[in-house]
Amino acid sequence: MGDSSSTVGEVIDGIPLGRFHRRMLAVTGVVWATTAVEILIISFTIPIFVDIWSLSSLQAGLLGSAGLLGMIFGNSLGGWYADRFGRKTALAMSVAFFSVFTGLTSLAVGFYSAFLLRLLTGLGVGGTVAIDASFLTEHVPTGQRGRYLAYLEGFFALGNMTTVVLAWLILPGGLTGGTVAGLPAWRVFYLVAAAPLVLVVAIHYWLGESPYFLASKGRAERASERLREIAAENGTDAPLTSGAVHTNEQAESGFRRLFQPDVVRATVLTSVIWFGLNFGYYGVFIWLPDTVEAAGYVGGLYQYLFVVAVFQLCGIGAAAVLVDRIGRKTTLTAGFTLAGLSTATFTVAIPGSTSVWASVAGFRSSRGCSRPASSSSPSSRLSSRTPPNCSRRRFAVPAWVSPVAWGRSRRSSGRYSSATSSSSAISLR
Repeated sequence: MGDSSSTVGEVIDGIPLGRFHRRMLAVTGVVWATTAVEILIISFTIPIFVDIWSLSSLQAGLLGSAGLLGMIFGNSLGGWYADRFGRKTALAMSVAFFSVFTGLTSLAVGFYSAFLLRLLTGLGVGGTVAIDASFLTEHVPTGQRGRYLAYLEGFFALGNMTTVVLAWLILPGGLTGGTVAGLPAWRVFYLVAAAPLVLVVAIHYWLGESPYFLASKGRAERASERLREIAAENGTDAPLTSGAVHTNEQAESGFRRLFQPDVVRATVLTSVIWFGLNFGYYGVFIWLPDTVEAAGYVGGLYQYLFVVAVFQLCGIGAAAVLVDRIGRKTTLTAGFTLAGLSTATFTVAIPGSTSVWASVAGFRSSRGCSRPASSSSPSSRLSSRTPPNCSRRRFAVPAWVSPVAWGRSRRSSGRYSSATSSSSAISLR
């Protein structure tokens, strides 16, 4: 590189994968798993709330969507906070925020208090989602990011499985409630789900600040020092030059950057893809426990849902392998098609095959291909709030989104910049 300065991205690309990256994946992965618990916990407790609070169908739908509504605003707020105060601080604050309000949900006394607490929980979860994936990818070489994002998404499936197991252990009466140590079981469920608060300590001690953030704030020496620390943990030297490191970010950034001619196509495509994906995913999974119960499978409810979560993990594992072998575009299209067809079949499945088709719907790899920049996340969260008012057949929307993804996407040879909330856009290759 001579005596010229180098970008943070170039240095990161020159550091081989090692112990640091495994630790980074472990911490951000556990955080990612907790977001699954916080999102899906409501699916096990809505039937209880409907029973004890005599909720209408509209109120049940609104309560199920409250957390997702909060995520719309949390995505943007989390990204804004991370850009100004640092990824590490923002991630710790977001995790603490959603953990506290998850625990406080155990004190809800009716629809309005539960809705408000779930809304605030979603605010923290949205911030966490916006920061966590970007925090990881900012430390991973460009050529390995697709695979690491797939690994990260695997933790979401583990979070699903954890949610099912916790419900299995804590809600002895199934979706009818029950008690634990004399307390309503659903209150204990939310108290236990506040456990991610301890992750704030892990984030503080085990994660360092992003060198992208440090360089973007003019702290070039600290950014270089941080890069040396990362390389040293992996047993190598950072390929730094004599000049100061910089981020190589374009002068124009922020929300308006997403609609400039060179990236607007990727912005629109990513938003459409995530709208369709979340429309189908959350539309099915938020209401799946209630759907299974209505079909008469109360006795085997948790077993069915655990199988679905296992198949989802398998699908994400397939994505981790395929995304760098056949490309993101092909993997994404195959995942959407399989998810759409299996979900459409699920709506007309005979009782004996219901769990099979639900499992196949979980065995899709599209969630593991890549995560959206948080600029696209609000559209996906908005779509997540739509299904309570739609028929289940409409959840097959991923099937028709896939040809759009295939036909309109193109290869990207651009270098990833800082993965901040408003200036990043996902490209498919």
